[in-house]
Amino acid sequence: MKKNYLFKVLKLEFLLLAVIFFGVYLSFVSGYGSDEDTLALIGAFESMLSGGRVMASRFTPYPVAEIGIGFLSYQLGSWAANLTTFIFLIAGCVLFYIGLNKKYSLNDLTVFLILCLSNPILFFDNIEPIDYSWALVSLGAGIFFLKKRYFELAVILFGICIGTRINFVLFIFFIIFFYQFNNKIKIQRKIIIFL
Repeated sequence: MKKNYLFKVLKLEFLLLAVIFFGVYLSFVSGYGSDEDTLALIGAFESMLSGGRVMASRFTPYPVAEIGIGFLSYQLGSWAANLTTFIFLIAGCVLFYIGLNKKYSLNDLTVFLILCLSNPILFFDNIEPIDYSWALVSLGAGIFFLKKRYFELAVILFGICIGTRINFVLFIFFIIFFYQFNNKIKIQRKIIIFL
């Protein structure tokens, strides 16, 4: 029975590694992808470099993503921005899972990652430079540090998350005010953290 369980766990980990290696491979060969926002992010970074008029990538600027993705693309090329984005997706999922679960196991985390990476929208959108996984990794780290009661680090990471993608402010609001962490956080502290 124990040998059977171990074999199932190893199969899951092998499947996860295969999916990750496939994502890494695609990060190197896929170029900048088909998302038109990528070019706007890189253009915003180049306008910052030129010292002239700063062009926002969208209606509102997203400085963290514009600087991060723009710098990697400008200095190293599409593979660096793609690979960083894909790594941030995996790291963000891990931190999100650990931050929101009171009890977890490596097997459960492996299944969660396989479920996330087997979604073609999540997988293929995050092997090109896009800012959602950049915001997710900051959100996940912020949740993790909030759970551990490192409030200042959580606030900084939530700020980076909002600076990457402003619509994540809704997720941060619900996590701070409605999620019950192991140690109860007083409402006054929650308001200060959110502000």
